[in-house]
Amino acid sequence: MITVVIPAYNEEEVIKNLIEDLEEKISVGQALEILVVNDGSTDHTGEILDRLSRGYKNLRVIHHQVNQSLGGALRTGIHAASGDMIVTLDADMTHPPELMAKMVQTLRDYDVCVASRFVRGGGMVNVPRYRVVISRVANTVYRFLFHSPVKDNTTGYKAYRAELIKSIEIEEPGFAVQLEIVTKLLRKRARFNEVPFLLTNRKLGSSKLRYLSAIPHYVKRVMQLLLVRWL
Repeated sequence: MITVVIPAYNEEEVIKNLIEDLEEKISVGQALEILVVNDGSTDHTGEILDRLSRGYKNLRVIHHQVNQSLGGALRTGIHAASGDMIVTLDADMTHPPELMAKMVQTLRDYDVCVASRFVRGGGMVNVPRYRVVISRVANTVYRFLFHSPVKDNTTGYKAYRAELIKSIEIEEPGFAVQLEIVTKLLRKRARFNEVPFLLTNRKLGSSKLRYLSAIPHYVKRVMQLLLVRWL
């Protein structure tokens, strides 16, 4: 079984379309569980998901009473997943479900598959220039400091062998959780593969990541993760 883990916070504008899109377009050749962690949403996200779960039997919803941020939602979803393979997916409809079958197939030979903006064929479309620059610089610096073979370490679209991803302790509450996960998997000598992915800017709703204000926390977290990586 494959479990798709989706953290969702105040996504009432897109969540119904996302679930319907996943149900229609995912074709992975085996049983599929869609697990959405409603991370303390204050809009109608939770109500919409509960209603959808009555129609889609493979849709499971976990509700956080209080927002725990991206890291907390991923931790809950990953450890509650039933599948032997886990795919993490953003709720904003910027991650194409059609790519999932290819990502899952690569897990026959690898431990992790990354949907990458920074390999040949990948990229970013209609994304603000400052976000493109920040993402490229951050990934270049991370790869150098951590000797990471992965070109896109910060993407949220990844597929994992469940046993491996469940074996690490996710402590980071915020958006730097993606760097924490990669760092701890590097320590475990995980085998990584990347497939090209074109990120398009979201059309509905708003991003929860405030790029410029997040930089100081990212820098602090990278310093802490260096100890995890090399000590």
